[in-house]
Amino acid sequence: MYRYPQFLEGRAHHKNGSITDSRFNYNYLTNLILFISPKGDTLELAQGESFNKITIGTDTFCYANKIFIQQLTHASTCNLFVKTFLRYNGREKKGAYGGYSSTSASSSISEMYASTGPGVGKLTADENIIYVFDYSYYLSGKFGKFYPATKKGVYDMFSKNQKQVKEFLEANKIDFNKKEDLEKLVEFASTVLK
Repeated sequence: MYRYPQFLEGRAHHKNGSITDSRFNYNYLTNLILFISPKGDTLELAQGESFNKITIGTDTFCYANKIFIQQLTHASTCNLFVKTFLRYNGREKKGAYGGYSSTSASSSISEMYASTGPGVGKLTADENIIYVFDYSYYLSGKFGKFYPATKKGVYDMFSKNQKQVKEFLEANKIDFNKKEDLEKLVEFASTVLK
């Protein structure tokens, strides 16, 4: 559920110009950044809007739409960001011969009644909860405003250059869910928005 196997050295760059050094990590379930306090406690970084950016190791995160998103490109005019999160994808129950399957034909029992002794005993299911990684992309320009990486978001971001952007999108068949295609769009935008 964490971006890094251990908490890494990093810096919180506050909007007031101050910098706080600590050890940080990114939580894929909550899309928030955690840090180790001077007392050794693991705490959530609150008031994300008060930071310009958070650096963890060599990675940079910015706060947008009440979550932290990771910066993927470092151009002067337009950049690509990603929200990486774990999405619930179902359950697998223990089936025959100890294997797990999402299509197991076993019935589900959550309580057991005893004929002697105290009333009801609760059972725990032997199952795996499945999560998969999912990605949402964002674009940002010089002024730090974030736009969803969708056709509408791109047109909103490049409102003064819509004709050029439309021609580029039509000629290159950009898939807004594909990192490589969005990197091409950022490269193009960097040439248009000089």
